[in-house]
Amino acid sequence: MHTNAATVVKNASVLLISQLVTWALTLVLTVVLARELGAELVGEFTLASSIWTVMGVFINFGMDTLLVKQIARAPERTPALLGTTIVARSVLYLLSCAVVALYVQLAHFSSTTLVLIALLSVAQLVNQIYLATQAALQGLELMEYVSLASIVSRVVNTALGILVLLLGFGVFGVSAIAILAAAAGLGIQLAYLRQRYPLRLGFDGAQLGAILRASLPYLASSLGLVLYGQVDVLIISWLVDTTQVGWYGSASRLFGTFMFFPV
Repeated sequence: MHTNAATVVKNASVLLISQLVTWALTLVLTVVLARELGAELVGEFTLASSIWTVMGVFINFGMDTLLVKQIARAPERTPALLGTTIVARSVLYLLSCAVVALYVQLAHFSSTTLVLIALLSVAQLVNQIYLATQAALQGLELMEYVSLASIVSRVVNTALGILVLLLGFGVFGVSAIAILAAAAGLGIQLAYLRQRYPLRLGFDGAQLGAILRASLPYLASSLGLVLYGQVDVLIISWLVDTTQVGWYGSASRLFGTFMFFPV
């Protein structure tokens, strides 16, 4: 019992520290983006981000929560469970790309928005694999590595994001840094997972359908939360120009950042 209590305290502490650091860095980047890019480009970036945030729910399919539970119950199955999850997400990602391509054809976005959607699609794929490895570490109760990866990813995103803005690379540079930041976090998590299990990830095709079915309740929950927070941006983009989307997006990001305190 004492060992379990110590583990809970340690994991909660490192997650709190991680959240404090990432909250502060997110706030800084949000303010700098709004000032350096201007409302129109922020609006296009917000729109592209919202599209992939919504599609990310379908790619994730609620598998993170299920992965944590299953690995916690059977740590020896980590390679097979993680490998199956990554394969499933890769397939769902390709299907999501097709859906986004259809949506783009209907919406008639500007060339800038189209490039941003393409760049953030890569960031979304890397981030989904990052989330899968994060869930695996959580299931193994290795929260310190989750926190380290989160902090490093956010530091890279904020520091290099501000740097590329100051160097004049604009919103495309910021989007490219988002890919690099997700890859940095993923690399750290994979390195620590390798210390526990070989990186020869398995794939259990027979279990794929069972995993997807068991993930459905978590998918429904995530859909409610994400659609509530993101669908408004998509609706607004059909009614007003990207400058006004930028105003709304900046205010929403600041509000979401300050939600750290009550949460």
